[in-house]
Amino acid sequence: MEQKGTKQVELPLLKKYAFLGTPDQFSKKLKQLADLAEKENWTTNSSKHDYDILFQYIIHTFERIHDERKILVSPDEQCCCFNTGLMTDMGEDIIGFFVKNKNVNKKEEWYLENFYHSSDRKIVLNFSECPKVAEYFEKPELMYFNPNYNIIVSTNHILSDNKSRFPSEILERGDKHLNMLFNGSLELTKKKIKRNYRLVVPQYYKKAITYLLPIELDEYRCALAVELLENEQYRANTIFTLDMAYSNARLLMKPEADWLSIKKDL
Repeated sequence: MEQKGTKQVELPLLKKYAFLGTPDQFSKKLKQLADLAEKENWTTNSSKHDYDILFQYIIHTFERIHDERKILVSPDEQCCCFNTGLMTDMGEDIIGFFVKNKNVNKKEEWYLENFYHSSDRKIVLNFSECPKVAEYFEKPELMYFNPNYNIIVSTNHILSDNKSRFPSEILERGDKHLNMLFNGSLELTKKKIKRNYRLVVPQYYKKAITYLLPIELDEYRCALAVELLENEQYRANTIFTLDMAYSNARLLMKPEADWLSIKKDL
């Protein structure tokens, strides 16, 4: 467990599975991964640290890989690896590579040495096959949002629980104004997705596929997260900032919807 103030936070599975190095060492490994992969922005606008999206991506990808039992262990059991799901510009898979942790003072069995392309000698000499990528869509139809289903929204509940995610200039005008803006934007969004369902972006959140809908309040953009119910309806769960939404959505794929963008010069 990690402590933040007096609150204990559960360690990510990757940090239990392997020693990642010092914070500075792990940051350098994330940079190595970003440099290997096809170019994209891995840092949100609000982050104080580089590669915060990439960090969340690797943490959650590894957890899914572990759940699916897709970690490969070498025949001599001295190293293991997993597929990051990312590719190089030349289309090679990028692999996370672990070796046995030789530090007797560390409780983790493995040490994350670094990330390599799949044709690297360390990969091909230790493994007879390339590790498989994580899969999230057991039912392919879940990739797509059905614009004909009803969306159940508890406006007061969603807005009151997430006020910190709205700018002060909107909050200063009161709850009534916020509710009016939100409901008006939601109705417009419903009309838009009936004409273009690709506006809706799937995300993997709390081990489930849910969906992100664009919401615009004055000039402030955010994302409404909804889940599919068994009775062919959607239920709105929460509001995300665009940074939060992008990070969640990137776990599945690089979002292509124009509204869900954190563009910076690459």
